[in-house]
Amino acid sequence: MRAALLVMLAGTSGAALGCKDKYRPPDSEQIPPLRNGSAFAADGSGADRTGAGAVGSSPSEGSSATSGSAASAGTADPAAAGLALALPAEIGPPPPFDKLRRYQKRSDVLASLGASIREASGTERRELDERKALLPAWMFADHGDPIYSTPIPGVLARLSYEGNRLQEIALISANGTWLETAVTTRWGTGDTRTPGTHEYPASSVGWSATLTVTSALAELVLTVAEIPAIEHTPDAPGLFKMFADVGSLIGEPLAAGERVFGDAFVIESADDEGAVAERSEAQQGYADVTLPWTGSEWTTVLRVDQKTGKVVQATIDGETDEYEERVELMKQLKAAFGKPQTIITDAGYQRIGFSTTTLVITLTDHDPHWTIEMHRR
Repeated sequence: MRAALLVMLAGTSGAALGCKDKYRPPDSEQIPPLRNGSAFAADGSGADRTGAGAVGSSPSEGSSATSGSAASAGTADPAAAGLALALPAEIGPPPPFDKLRRYQKRSDVLASLGASIREASGTERRELDERKALLPAWMFADHGDPIYSTPIPGVLARLSYEGNRLQEIALISANGTWLETAVTTRWGTGDTRTPGTHEYPASSVGWSATLTVTSALAELVLTVAEIPAIEHTPDAPGLFKMFADVGSLIGEPLAAGERVFGDAFVIESADDEGAVAERSEAQQGYADVTLPWTGSEWTTVLRVDQKTGKVVQATIDGETDEYEERVELMKQLKAAFGKPQTIITDAGYQRIGFSTTTLVITLTDHDPHWTIEMHRR
């Protein structure tokens, strides 16, 4: 491919969890008192009375050793609130979630977090549901994702995935005032055009955020977002010929992906690896890039012969939204691999394809989506 490409991690903007009118329950609708042993304090302060979610705690018990400091953290003075949550300077998740990678696979997310989180107990879930019941269903909807206790006093977490890859991290607290103070102290007030919400645009590290605050519950949602493009001239270093260079990785060690994708390339667990307890050393390569002539992300997955550690197949997925983009895609492929031809797959499907002395490349077109597969002849 003649045109050079811009390497960047890319994402999709999540829908804001704002509301048109800040909701407060009427006087007759009291917030229910919460039980002892909850991640939420009985007085609604958000303090963790049991140290639930402390590193190493089991699903059935919290660490009483941390209860004193946890109880005070939920009511810390506003100046110290940001320190308690340990938010980074740029929009992004606090510890322990700061170790997570955008679009990280579910099994790798859980392995990265390890003992620093645990699934919320039945009591914690019930008490969260009781508070949600006081609010409109659309405001704090049940996404069906697991809820976790965290080392952050009085804070539960929800992890959401799209296509088995991390898309959102939501931090939930019964103490809306504390969470709002912590966030605004660190990141400012953001966009407050919608009552009861603070919205923060995507940062340079690829996260956007929405904080929704009510009298019953507060939620900070961190969503994977597109990293702004870095402008390059055609002669700038670090640009590469996407399709030809990906083809050159077939037969190479997996680590060679860094040569093509730079910092955008990560080595992760293989697609067929499921639960953390069953993870083996099986690995694959993954990278998101943005093509300048489409303006959308294209995902490359490198699959490996686990015995040799060498790449045996590359799959590239992306979309062409306009006719001109389809024309440019074929132009780039022709420049990389020569004249296209009709290829009949082993399963009898007819595909657009290319064939070189070493590679077979097949294209599956489900307009506007394309899947490009490369493997050795």
